Amino acid sequence: MRLSSLFNYRDVLSSSRAYFHTDVLQKRPTTPTTKRYAISYMRNVTESFKYTRAVLATLDKQVRAEVQRLGGNAKLDALLEQLRVPEAEEGHS
Repeated sequence: MRLSSLFNYRDVLSSSRAYFHTDVLQKRPTTPTTKRYAISYMRNVTESFKYTRAVLATLDKQVRAEVQRLGGNAKLDALLEQLRVPEAEEGHS
């Protein structure tokens, strides 16, 4: 999968749902209730976390493949392992 196909910003920005979390995040809410609502909205409605994890997994695979193509590098492999985002827990994105 090409990286450019993952980043279709026009679709994201044209969605009225995208405006909600952008507006809430720009205001930097301080109340736990608002924060929980925003997280729930991003998790369940826009699936922002699911999308982000998919992009990170794709980039991780691409970087690891490139490192191997160039002959491998144990230090880079160790660094990439530290940067890896774990799979989402059941019920969380």
